[in-house]
Amino acid sequence: MHARYTVQIEPQPYGQPGFLVTCRDLPFLTTEGDTLEEATRMAKGALLATIEILISADEPVPLPSVTSGTMIDLGTLVAAKITLNNLRVAAGLNRAQLSERLGGSPAQAYRTLSVLHNSRMDQIDRALAVLGYRGEFSVYQAAAE
Repeated sequence: MHARYTVQIEPQPYGQPGFLVTCRDLPFLTTEGDTLEEATRMAKGALLATIEILISADEPVPLPSVTSGTMIDLGTLVAAKITLNNLRVAAGLNRAQLSERLGGSPAQAYRTLSVLHNSRMDQIDRALAVLGYRGEFSVYQAAAE
């Protein structure tokens, strides 16, 4: 799994200045920017905030699909957290129940799931293990930009 979401950046409707950002995979996500560069920068923050809201609500996070638009890469750690969250939700556990299984403080489990918090991969591995899973890591050569 990767955390590369495609956003659509279009001129604001009705002749308003600036650009509107939406995402087909997360239909309730919208943000804007005065310039194309600002709209792209705002898209990353909006993606992280939307994913954080879904995780906090004990909801699965829709996985990115391949669509046309501007690709925003949220990184390997966010991909791991989305995967962990979706497995947790599929297992019928809320964040408090995951915390109990981990034997740590509720705050620690919440930080492990939060895409707004940097976590160590061993914490992700431990949380995956209590759900009966094991993670893998792969590397590939990035395309020239």
